[in-house]
Amino acid sequence: MQFQLLFLVGATLLLSLPQLCICSECSESFKCGDDAYSYPFWGNNRPQYCGVPGFQLNCRDSSTTQIEIRNSNGFVQTFIVLNISEANQIMTIVRSDVWGSAFDGVYECPSAFLNDTTSYDSPFEYVYGTLNYTLFYGCPFNVSYDSGGFSCYDDANNTRSSLYLTADSVGPNQNSSECQGAILILVRPSSANLNTYDILQNGFDVKYVGSYNLDCVNCTNSCGTCRSSSGDFYCYSSGNRDPINI
Repeated sequence: MQFQLLFLVGATLLLSLPQLCICSECSESFKCGDDAYSYPFWGNNRPQYCGVPGFQLNCRDSSTTQIEIRNSNGFVQTFIVLNISEANQIMTIVRSDVWGSAFDGVYECPSAFLNDTTSYDSPFEYVYGTLNYTLFYGCPFNVSYDSGGFSCYDDANNTRSSLYLTADSVGPNQNSSECQGAILILVRPSSANLNTYDILQNGFDVKYVGSYNLDCVNCTNSCGTCRSSSGDFYCYSSGNRDPINI
């Protein structure tokens, strides 16, 4: 009798171990430098089943959080994640090809500019009030900060180039036709009066659609762990192999 009881207890513990491991892994946040984000995000130390497809984060240089977003044409573009307000489900991002550092007033030219003017085929949508700007690059003329431009340095060719940013409602500068090309830049309304460099570095906001935060808060308040399967939300308790009702 004692042997049977010990066998049943042991078998129960063995069956519980996979679920306990899953719950333990999903209780850990995605971490990159000072950033720490939880459900629906995943990546690095958080397995895919701890988040939702389309919310994978990557850690660049151990300090910079990145996300790849696919547009309606199937083109995938990388963005730097500046901040995520999990309670409001708003993520502030900036295009990786225009994000960078300026040293002594000189901005390093991106290696390539990628034009992305189509809507996103993803769980993200633009926050209301987001502004459209146009960034002209490879311009053969100098433009001052006050008029919407600044210079960047091309390490590969050891040359300087001018960038020129203008609001779509204002219209392009008469010399912009001489520039090498142009790309669409999305801008936060609060950044509109800043200089060109700061406008680019401040990025823009997107909202992720769905009740992810509310679902997960209700789950954790019930002592559960947030998970997903095939994009569907599940709440698991640490001692139960089946989802719990919330």
